[in-house]
Amino acid sequence: MRVFAALSLSAEAADHLNLAVQSVRASTRVPLRWVHHAQWHITMAFYGEVPAAEVGELADSLTEVAARSRPMSLHLSGAGSFAGRTLWMGVAGRTRDDDEALVDLMRSCTGLGADRERQRAHLTVARAGRAGGGRRSGRGGSGGGSELAHLVRALSVYRGPWWQVDRLHLFSSELGAGPGGGPLHTELHSVPLGG
Repeated sequence: MRVFAALSLSAEAADHLNLAVQSVRASTRVPLRWVHHAQWHITMAFYGEVPAAEVGELADSLTEVAARSRPMSLHLSGAGSFAGRTLWMGVAGRTRDDDEALVDLMRSCTGLGADRERQRAHLTVARAGRAGGGRRSGRGGSGGGSELAHLVRALSVYRGPWWQVDRLHLFSSELGAGPGGGPLHTELHSVPLGG
């Protein structure tokens, strides 16, 4: 099964972002596959296909990682795109310690066999269809040739409410089984940060 480790948003943070996304979504002509807000998460590490017999071992390892981590205060802040195909919202900590805790948690989760190291904490909002290519656009929309650039600009000023992150989750991902034909994420394991 396809699995990944992630942090969840508070209901307030998800509702706040959903309102902002709905306001810009109606103005776009770019064909996008929007991630349903019930499926939003901040991926710490993506492990890909893991045999069902090994998921329990991965969950135990994530429990150890979570015990060495600490709760943190986060908010969604700004927007960008990866390769002009993926629209994302940035994630920031309230303090430098929160930012460092987030980076440390991503590294620790990645160290358990993830497919690649994550360079930036983010929440994916939408993906362009196959015909929606374009040039790379970074945080704040630099690279202006991207078809997503206007959405990045519109959401670059976004600042969501703070929420306290105190749990790490292991999810399965079933492609095509979720809302609108997107992936369906099901929680398999959840552990507190800090033990």
